[in-house]
Amino acid sequence: MKDLLLDEVDQMHLEYRCDAGFRNFFRMRNSEFENILTMIAPQISKKNTTFREAIPAAERFGVTLRFLATGDSYSSLSYTFKMSKQTISLIVPDVCVAICSALKEGVKVREILIMYN
Repeated sequence: MKDLLLDEVDQMHLEYRCDAGFRNFFRMRNSEFENILTMIAPQISKKNTTFREAIPAAERFGVTLRFLATGDSYSSLSYTFKMSKQTISLIVPDVCVAICSALKEGVKVREILIMYN
């Protein structure tokens, strides 16, 4: 049964590797995804333990992007990404902090907020 689920996950990832499908799903190009992932991977990567395998940085980033792009609930995302909503609730804030840290020079959030107030 686990092999069947792994095949489904692999198939899902193959579907989004074409740029049009990827962009529709994550709301950014595959190349942009890879560039940002390269910047934040050291901050969001976890180590495997004897009890569990760590969720790869790309999946952690992917579930966060999907949450930010759609506003889907953690419950909904848990079906799409095949991870518990509790796990997603830990991943999303962690990855958001890493994104803000990595992109703080490129995106001036405070300045934008001040301009509109």
